[in-house]
Amino acid sequence: MDRITSRRAQALLAATLALGPVPAVHADETLMCNATITSLPYTITTQGHYCFDRNLSTAQTAGAAITINADFVTLDLNGFKLGGGAAGPATLTTGVAATDRKNLVIRNGNIRGFRSGIFVGGAASKAVIIEDMRLDENMTNGIVVFGNNHVLRDNSVSDSGGNTTGSLVTGIAAFGESAQIINNAV
Repeated sequence: MDRITSRRAQALLAATLALGPVPAVHADETLMCNATITSLPYTITTQGHYCFDRNLSTAQTAGAAITINADFVTLDLNGFKLGGGAAGPATLTTGVAATDRKNLVIRNGNIRGFRSGIFVGGAASKAVIIEDMRLDENMTNGIVVFGNNHVLRDNSVSDSGGNTTGSLVTGIAAFGESAQIINNAV
């Protein structure tokens, strides 16, 4: 290597090191957000990428903590928790709810303490991806989806149950055509 090439390599290395450490695999997701969810309840009405930058919780006893009322939405919890345990075992609240929506992605976080962790309803729902979620201590359901062509992968559902309404308990359920349920633990 000649002297000029060596100096360029050293300068490139110094510039790279000055940028700081390389972020974790999902750490860059926050930079791609159209909006950061900072309080509950929250309703998404416009397509885009929505993110958490902290743990969020609610004591509401009905409705949904997060309602998705738009198509083409990514909800990225960025490794944070959405909690509803303060409402107690009689809660009727859903953590994340969407009805008759398409092209949704819900990923990378923990949902705990709701009647249902994630509920996607309606026969017109399609192409919903739910991945890398941990759903624990929900009173009735971890994940329930209706519609077609959904992908549920790499999720963990545990400790469901304990509701006071006598409802059946479901870990993961998909109703419709062509659902792919891959590498989940219930």
